[in-house]
Amino acid sequence: MNSVRQVTRHHVEPGRADMGIQITAQGPYGQGGDQSQYVVTAGAEALCHIQFQQGNPADYGVNGVSLEALLAICLDRLDHLQHGPYANPYNEHARLDVERAIESLNDRVRERDWKRCEPS
Repeated sequence: MNSVRQVTRHHVEPGRADMGIQITAQGPYGQGGDQSQYVVTAGAEALCHIQFQQGNPADYGVNGVSLEALLAICLDRLDHLQHGPYANPYNEHARLDVERAIESLNDRVRERDWKRCEPS
């Protein structure tokens, strides 16, 4: 079923530090219970559209970005902020958490690949 919903996890509190950015999740829910399309807007201006991978690339081909790739972008930005004039403990904490998230997702892939190679 197609559904449109607002994502608000980026809001600190109403009207503060979110720069008026709206995130909309849309499209059908996939096999994993997730939606694969997100649109980020500020007022009437579309800032970006994110299309996540749907299904295993070995079965469906590459049809979207992975969580790991999007987190790698966030990690790269935080790394550079930590080497510039905006370095602070909050950015470093976030950087370490994003790094851990990437490693956890990579562990998930490694485990899935390992199970796929097990003899039956």
